[in-house]
Amino acid sequence: MEVFNLTLTQMLVMFILMLTGYILKKGNFIQYDSSAVISKILAFVLSPALTLNNMIKTCTPQTFVENASLMLYGLLTVLVAIGISYPLSALFIRNREKTHDLAYQRQIYKYGLTFGNFGYMGSYIVLGIWGDMMLFKYSMFTFVLNIIVYVWGIYILVPKSQNSHSVWSNLKSGILTPPFIAMILGMFLGLTGIAGYVPAVIT
Repeated sequence: MEVFNLTLTQMLVMFILMLTGYILKKGNFIQYDSSAVISKILAFVLSPALTLNNMIKTCTPQTFVENASLMLYGLLTVLVAIGISYPLSALFIRNREKTHDLAYQRQIYKYGLTFGNFGYMGSYIVLGIWGDMMLFKYSMFTFVLNIIVYVWGIYILVPKSQNSHSVWSNLKSGILTPPFIAMILGMFLGLTGIAGYVPAVIT
């Protein structure tokens, strides 16, 4: 019951934030392109800051070794999800050979059936309900997912006529995103012990 109440509270907070944004938008209190600015702040500042702060607090040689298996579990989970997505997408979207749109819709189903919202929104919920250590475990579990979403996910989601990048280019784009860089940097600081010298104002 306690977990349900905590989950409900976090969902209500997010709903209130979304409702606030909707009201501000409808009332023309924010500019037309403000949503793009907010998205960039989220992607380039808030999400990396959350990840870096969590890694600095929780990532140590001991916690890393204890939870390293979660990366393997994450890999196995996403491989199983990919395998399931093919027959299910074929079940939902039939006769894809008839039109290009049907074929592309099947690709969207594959992506949607494989990857949940494990980005900032997922991190926010996990942190709010279970705290820093569970967020660390969650980050370890989704570590491989962050890579596969840019390798296989982008490959199937972006039409081949528009995707001129190689698999390596997609992988490099995924690794060089601010949240992933923050995760690697946080792990490095934690595993080397440098995190202990990070000023408290940052954490």
